Amino acid sequence: MIITSIPYSINKASLIEKIADLIISKKLQAIVDIRDESTEDIRVVLEPKSQTVEADKVMAYIFKHTDLQVNFAVNMTALTPESKPLRHTLRQMLKSFLDFRYETTQKRLTYELRIIEERLHILSALAKVYKSLDEAIAIIRKSKTRDDAKNGLIQRFKLDETQANAILDLRLSALVGLEISRIRKDKAEKEAEREIIRGVLGSKARLWKLVRKELIRIRDIYGDNRKTKVIASIGAEQEYSAEDFIDHEDTHVIVSGDGWVRRAKNVASVDALRFKNGDGLLSLIQVNTRDIVCFFTSAGKVYGMRALDITQTTGFGDPIQSMFKFADKERIISVIGFAQPDSTGAAPKAANDRAQPSQGALFSNKADGKSSRTHSETIGEGGELLIVTEDGMGFRIGVDSLGETNKNGRKIANLKGEDALSGVNLIRGRLLFTLSSDGRGLLVKLSEVPLLSGAGAGARLMKIKRGARLLGFRIVDKKDKVTLVYVKGKDNTLKISNLDMGARGTVGRVLGARRKKLMVLAKG
Repeated sequence: MIITSIPYSINKASLIEKIADLIISKKLQAIVDIRDESTEDIRVVLEPKSQTVEADKVMAYIFKHTDLQVNFAVNMTALTPESKPLRHTLRQMLKSFLDFRYETTQKRLTYELRIIEERLHILSALAKVYKSLDEAIAIIRKSKTRDDAKNGLIQRFKLDETQANAILDLRLSALVGLEISRIRKDKAEKEAEREIIRGVLGSKARLWKLVRKELIRIRDIYGDNRKTKVIASIGAEQEYSAEDFIDHEDTHVIVSGDGWVRRAKNVASVDALRFKNGDGLLSLIQVNTRDIVCFFTSAGKVYGMRALDITQTTGFGDPIQSMFKFADKERIISVIGFAQPDSTGAAPKAANDRAQPSQGALFSNKADGKSSRTHSETIGEGGELLIVTEDGMGFRIGVDSLGETNKNGRKIANLKGEDALSGVNLIRGRLLFTLSSDGRGLLVKLSEVPLLSGAGAGARLMKIKRGARLLGFRIVDKKDKVTLVYVKGKDNTLKISNLDMGARGTVGRVLGARRKKLMVLAKG
């Protein structure tokens, strides 16, 4: 593919750099290289990845995402013949110009007709005087003044004042060549011209024909190949999808506790990941570059973006605040990937595998209030999420309503007072186990948790006593286990099947030793 022209005022080097950025960032993977082979003529070569690349779609993508195609404003406001400002359409502007050319041509022909008629008037006087030239000269010679000579000529030859003045202004040298045949010929030519002009002025169609002929003549004389061509249509715009130029691949999204986000193709070990001093891993999920990654925050909001748009780097990544507009003290609580259909419309075959966390997940917060290390999930279409707040409120929401958002994100939970979002989990069980920091646990059916279609406050999942807080929650089944991790001493693993069912919104019952300080609720 070869580019041989660029828009006026566009810098070629900047244009090539922009196309190269698209290639390097893998947004235009159909092209593997770009070369500038320009000399006096522009020649920019795009090297396709293979012979099967559709050139029309590639160029359509480049037109849209670079300055190879630009729009510019044109001020179409002009005064009408009535001296009123009017914003013209292109058709109105062209019509106004043609009307102006019509009026100008009409005035020019009218002026030429007047000059011809004045000349014919003089020629008729010369024809009269030529027959008695000697008598005319005698009248002039015997006159004492110019007025006497003028009046004498008027009375003798039946002339008007204009004709008499023309004869008086005639130089003697002109009499040498003055012949009646030349006068008659000149008169006949002028009369023919007069008839032609009168015919054009008397016919609107002939006058428009003359305007067109003159415009074509101007084009032929002054037009050149550098002038911009205005054509009726460029045909239907080539349709394409951004997915046509992306070779999607599996990747990992890494989020730190301080909100630094990056993407890595391979993660050999969690311990090998690099973070800034004092920072650590918050979330690690395996996704495909076509998937949507959603960040759920303590402010009860969700922010969504394509995994492809997350910077792939071996460094620390980018702060989440550079991608979205976070409020003060707003922090990421959970990260979930939503599998998107491939180019055939089918969900990726690996979606079910990616839907499972790669390692054991911690679904709560540490006792010191800092977020624990979690490995979040990637899910496909359908299903529900459980939204839980620190004050023990919660509700279910359908995952199909979530996706990409703008920088302001989307509100999913209405929080009251100092309450904050505690966690977001994919529902893969029928029971909900909640644990407060004072060692009370509550097991309820998930069906008792309301399902909302949009943002809401939800219902109380567990009543939290004064001075305590919600330490964590787990979505479980009867066969599962949960572990109470204490700050000091031996952990306590409980079988869900051994726990009694409770009612949603109650305080639950004490589990384990009351005096031991709980740190976290972990997977059994």
